[in-house]
Amino acid sequence: MLMMVVVLVILLAGGCGVLVATLGVRAVDAVTAPLDVANAYLDAARSGGDLSPHACSPEDPPLDEVVSSRGQQLRSVEISGGLAEVRGTLRPDPGIQVPVRVSLARDDDGWCVSQVLTNGP
Repeated sequence: MLMMVVVLVILLAGGCGVLVATLGVRAVDAVTAPLDVANAYLDAARSGGDLSPHACSPEDPPLDEVVSSRGQQLRSVEISGGLAEVRGTLRPDPGIQVPVRVSLARDDDGWCVSQVLTNGP
């Protein structure tokens, strides 16, 4: 309902261009949010940081492959309702790439990492 009111106000103010820009930003954010959370989780796991802002179950320890990796490159996001899957690679050593799949769930607070799977070395 709030979104409809915002759209109506923008249209009444004569801002069709603003409407397109606003909706475009929301669409991009909807796709990039799971990617951002997956990257933040993997970075926190690798650095020994706090996983609770990014993990659905922060008490579960991260995979050893994630902790010992030197970084990641996440390439694709698939979203279906309140679930998302982010795929890419971890870099355990220079020149080596290991496939990684990060599953996320969305709740009222946003996206959280529910599972990380690798095809580890």
